Amino acid sequence: MDNHSIPAEAKLHHGRSLRHDLIWQTWSLVTLAILVFAITAYFLVFSRMVDELAASAMHKGANVIRAQTEGLFSQIDRITNETREWGHNHTFTIDDLGRFNRLFIPILTERERISSVRLAEESGREFLLLKMPDGEWHNRITDRERWGPEQYWRKWGEGYTLLSEEWRESDYDPRQQRWYQEAARLTQDRALYWSDPYRFPSVHEPGMTAAGRWRDSANQRLYVITLDLKLLDLSRFTRNIDISPNGWVAIMLADGRLLGLPRDARIQTDADINANVLKTVAESDFMPLTNAVAQWQAMGKPANQVLFFHSAGEDWVGHFLPIALHNQQLIIVAAAPRSDFIPLSPHNSLVFLALFIAVLIATFLVATRFARQVARPLEALMLDSERIGRMELEQPVALPPSWQEMDTLAAAQEHMRQMLLANRRDWQQINAELEHKVVARTLELAGEKQRAEEATRAKSAFLANMSHEIRTPMNAVIGMAHLTLQTELTAKQRDYVQKIHNAGASLLNIINDILDFSKIEAGKLDMEHIDFRFDDVLNNVATLVSQKAYDKGLELLFHEPINLPQHLVGDPLRLGQILVNLINNAIKFTEQGQIIVDVREQECANGQVKLQFAVCDTGIGMTEEQRGRMFQAFIQADDSTTRKYGGTGLGLTISKRLVELMGGVIWVESTLGVGSTFYFTVWLGVSDTPRTLRPILPAILNGLRALVVDDNAMAAEILTEALASLALQVDAVASGSEAIARLQAEDQIDPYRIVFIDWKMPGMDGMETSRRIKQDDRLTVPPRVVMVTGFGREEVRAHAEAVGVEDFLTKPISYSLLLDTLMDLFPPANGEAREHYHARHEEPQTRLDGLRLLLAEDNEVNQQIAVELLEAAGAQIVVANNGQEAVAQLEASLEDEPFHGVLMDLQMPEMDGFEATRRIRADARFVKLPIIAMTAHALVEERQRCLEAGMNDHIAKPIEPETLFHTLRHWFSSKTGAPTHRRRVTVERSGEALELPMLPDLDTATGLRRVGGNRGLYRDLLSKFTMGQAEVVTQIRAALTAADRETAERLAHTLKGVAGNIGATPLQTSAADLEQALRQPVDGSAQLEPLLMQTSQILGTLINGLRAALATQRPSVTPAPSTMEWDKLKPVLTHLE
Repeated sequence: MDNHSIPAEAKLHHGRSLRHDLIWQTWSLVTLAILVFAITAYFLVFSRMVDELAASAMHKGANVIRAQTEGLFSQIDRITNETREWGHNHTFTIDDLGRFNRLFIPILTERERISSVRLAEESGREFLLLKMPDGEWHNRITDRERWGPEQYWRKWGEGYTLLSEEWRESDYDPRQQRWYQEAARLTQDRALYWSDPYRFPSVHEPGMTAAGRWRDSANQRLYVITLDLKLLDLSRFTRNIDISPNGWVAIMLADGRLLGLPRDARIQTDADINANVLKTVAESDFMPLTNAVAQWQAMGKPANQVLFFHSAGEDWVGHFLPIALHNQQLIIVAAAPRSDFIPLSPHNSLVFLALFIAVLIATFLVATRFARQVARPLEALMLDSERIGRMELEQPVALPPSWQEMDTLAAAQEHMRQMLLANRRDWQQINAELEHKVVARTLELAGEKQRAEEATRAKSAFLANMSHEIRTPMNAVIGMAHLTLQTELTAKQRDYVQKIHNAGASLLNIINDILDFSKIEAGKLDMEHIDFRFDDVLNNVATLVSQKAYDKGLELLFHEPINLPQHLVGDPLRLGQILVNLINNAIKFTEQGQIIVDVREQECANGQVKLQFAVCDTGIGMTEEQRGRMFQAFIQADDSTTRKYGGTGLGLTISKRLVELMGGVIWVESTLGVGSTFYFTVWLGVSDTPRTLRPILPAILNGLRALVVDDNAMAAEILTEALASLALQVDAVASGSEAIARLQAEDQIDPYRIVFIDWKMPGMDGMETSRRIKQDDRLTVPPRVVMVTGFGREEVRAHAEAVGVEDFLTKPISYSLLLDTLMDLFPPANGEAREHYHARHEEPQTRLDGLRLLLAEDNEVNQQIAVELLEAAGAQIVVANNGQEAVAQLEASLEDEPFHGVLMDLQMPEMDGFEATRRIRADARFVKLPIIAMTAHALVEERQRCLEAGMNDHIAKPIEPETLFHTLRHWFSSKTGAPTHRRRVTVERSGEALELPMLPDLDTATGLRRVGGNRGLYRDLLSKFTMGQAEVVTQIRAALTAADRETAERLAHTLKGVAGNIGATPLQTSAADLEQALRQPVDGSAQLEPLLMQTSQILGTLINGLRAALATQRPSVTPAPSTMEWDKLKPVLTHLE
């Protein structure tokens, strides 16, 4: 650094002036003190005074309102009692209608709130005088003993002029009315009954009925007199009360219904009042009243007590005061904003503001003078500091006499100047030595960092290379062992090959665990968010683990509530991986007993559901110390556990990380020697996919008696719950002897129609129990028998059939399998034997009639799927094999019949989807043409690229029919027919369904879903796959040899999409890895050869399996017509009938 200069940034930087700081800080301090004093006074004095004033005013106002309200209703009580006395004294009688009218018409005329009066007798006679809004008077005369349902009506005009007479028929009986029955129960002579408020059917206005009764001393008959009162004036009364400028009053019943409305700008006319009276507080949508009632209820509904609450951003004061009205209780609610009671006038506010400004001005003047006196010596010292900062050390520091503190500061500055002058050379030398050390240490750290990064890269490369190097031969070992097991082998050969297959699968699981753990450590484990069915996950898990449970003689049970949501959004593969890890762990440490998987819905909010899983075993259990380190990587309970049971110790660690990625937690509860229960929770989205409804069950199943026989109480409970959810009447017993006794006891009363019997039971096992039931001649109604077992061996099934068992179920039992069994055993009454009724959707079936679409797709399999799905819905499809053909087809269509939209694949030869879209959008004629992308990349970035290129929407491959039709409905709803609600019940008779290949790497359920359940189309796609994709790896190698990575990437992308369409998930995953590697730079393609070998191995195994299966499996009959064909045939059949 230059000894005679200061840094440029120091010259350019100008801080705030000390003088200004002193002025403003002093002024701010005084202002703050005044504000603190004002706030303190407000909260300690003024606020309490306002609260007390508000409470006093509210209390006084509420009591005044109570007095006025009680006076209003007491006047009605008085009139009712007077009319009752007139009746008791025979001033009017039920035999003299004219006198009754002449007496009460003047009373009703003078009192608008009274709309009608009734006189009823215990024999069923009644007079009704009704005042109509148009000025007419109506009489209704009822006499149930003499006239039965006939009623006599008379209409009167002005001056008691009779206008009309007529007879009407009605089932009305005054003795059946609530007001009559309640009044008849009154025990005191002057007691009255007030009805609940209701709307009078005659005038359609709200009101209440007051009723009194007496017993005639002459004929000892009971009479009831009633007055119907309109409540419109009550709301006028409450709306005109002023307890404060913005306050209001309301009257309500104890159940919250409003009788008198508060002031509300939205309610202006009598019609508005009538429409809102009798609404509950919540229905009134008047927030201050709603919040006041909520606060009152939260405080325990105190009577005659002031309360404070918050509403619409301000504080309010309220008061609730109950009024007893005979059998009714009214509640007066008075409330006002707290600001209405602040005693601060505009004049006082101006005076306070003027004083505050005067104090601030005086403070500013005093602070300015003081700051000037302090700043002068400091400015001199600042100039000397700048000189010293420039290392101009020869001139001493000089300061005129000032305050003692300033003199001391000047002396210290001078001493500093002398020290700097003496030590300049020393610190310059030290600085040079320090810079040399920093440079050397920086070079050393850079070298260590480079070595660490190289080690990390080497570790990652080693793991990646070794994993693929090991996985490829392991896939070959497992695949070939599986194929060998399908051939004819001797017992010894089958044992050897089975052990090879099991050992290979175990080793592959270990490799997968290590790879997953490495991805988790690197933070590169991605979670999918796709639609899936929850039952499919459980079924897949059961398929993977049930054999292991069977091999150890364990019962595996799944408990799933019937109302659990099925259509979810998340990562089904990872969810299944967690369950498989935990269940395998339970099987490994359990020698006898059972393993129960329990699923419960804990919470559902904002389109998401929180599920809790529990995997409970009866194994060896754990100590508290072992539980504490259970989820650590490469850690098991102890070394002896590792030697005895094996395992890497990674399964639980991976499960814990996966659960956390799904927003959940995992924990364990265990008792040593008793067993363990692993719990975990996950958050999953709830799909918009319409839920599959229950199938129509035969009427015979409704209330059908079923008996469950199982010595395992939990297994019996789970099966009983499942059967009861299907409307069966279910009982359970624990042994075969109990089952036989129960069947014999109920045979003559209400016999059991079906019995579910567990195979392995102590004493009399399931086989013996079934045999005795089938041979019992005393049973007049022999039940159907279903054998249930956790051990699905063929010899067990054969033995069960030999003793007469009708069906066979293997645990864990799914709802769908249980339902199919019941449908097979109890077919519908129309005679269709053993037909399988699939669950139907009560969802709208999309029709695309009149829609003309251009499909740009180069793959034949993808073309066939899209064309068959869309044409079945009524659309007209034209296919283009690449982007260039698509552009030409669009231009040519303008001269003939234009297209309504385009389905555009992204990766195609000659011209891809992006370039084709850009050329289409460049033509002004196609600016508004909907273009929907179709790609196997279901990523946010890919969707954004499509939108930037000019496409309107995005559909991920493999194509889901529901997603495809949902997207088309969105963009072409105005060009297609309305969705039709159609009951789609597909019947597949036994032996008529097309057989499908059963291969380990092929998920036929997923593949069928892609093609809308069309088995014929699916088999056709599998055949085309074997012909069109068999040489794809060879084609990719040829493209790489020719340095054409773009073609190689396109071929891998196509393979990935086609594999997903047919349900070949392992091949789809491998092709996706290969495509990703092909996207890397040329010098980063070390992963290509292992991935090519892996893809070739999986593809070859799948192709060979498909060719063998398709060559041997032939449909026995022509498939049933599709839904579309049935629609066409139905009118013809109707005509033939």
